[in-house]
Amino acid sequence: VWQVVVVLSDMLSSLSVSVCSCVFFFFLLLFFFFFNDTATTEIYTLSLHDAFRSPMLTLEDLFRLRGSCQTAYQLVNIYFSQIKKLDITNRRTFNLESYQIATGNGCNLRHLILSGAKFLTNDSLKETFNQHNNLVTVDLSECHSVTAACLQPLAVQCTRLKRLILKDCHWVTRA
Repeated sequence: VWQVVVVLSDMLSSLSVSVCSCVFFFFLLLFFFFFNDTATTEIYTLSLHDAFRSPMLTLEDLFRLRGSCQTAYQLVNIYFSQIKKLDITNRRTFNLESYQIATGNGCNLRHLILSGAKFLTNDSLKETFNQHNNLVTVDLSECHSVTAACLQPLAVQCTRLKRLILKDCHWVTRA
C-alpha cells in the first residue's frame, strides 16, 4: 500500500509542478478512499495531519502542492495552521516568506526548530512568539541575525517553554 505513495512521490519530482501536484493530491485522496478500513463516508473526516504525514511529502512538496490549485492551497494552509512541529534545519530553499506562510496561521506550534535559518529577523520571530504561545522547544542555533530583542516576547508569552537552544547566536548576550 505504501508503495503507491512512493510511486506517486517519484512522479511528483519528475513531472511539471502544477500538474503533478494535482495528480498527486488526487491519488492521495483515492488512496485513502479505497484503502481505508472504515466506511467510505468517513474519508471527509480524515485528519489533514494523517493525509500529509507521509515522509515523502517534504515542506518543498507541500509548497508545490499549495501552488497547484485553489483547493490544494486552502488544504495546505489548513495543514500549516494545525502543525505542532516545524523543523527547517538548514533548508536552503526556505525563505522569510515561506516561514511566514508556515507560521502565520494557527497557534498550535509546540516545537520550532530553526537551526541555521539565515533569513530570520527579530520582527518575524517576535510575531511567531506572540502568536504561538504554547511553544515547548525553540532551537535558534546558528541564526546569526537573532538578537536578545526577540527573546523578550518568548520569555513573556511562551510560559510552557522548556528548552531554548541559542548555540552560535553571536548577538545574544548572557544578560
